[in-house]
Amino acid sequence: MATYTLTKIDNGYSSYKQIIELYQTHKDTFFDTIDIHLDQWFGANMAAVRGGVLDLFIDNMNTINLF
Repeated sequence: MATYTLTKIDNGYSSYKQIIELYQTHKDTFFDTIDIHLDQWFGANMAAVRGGVLDLFIDNMNTINLF
């Protein structure tokens, strides 16, 4: 099982960087569970960005848990 925490996600550069780091960290993960913790704030306008990354993880047959 893999765990990653996204902290205070808004539309700033640091938020995009966190989502890119999430992808880079788990892009080669297959048949696993990835737990993603949303800490403090998650801006609704970033849902599409997060969704695109999660879709790629699901294509690798991973299970995604959001906390």
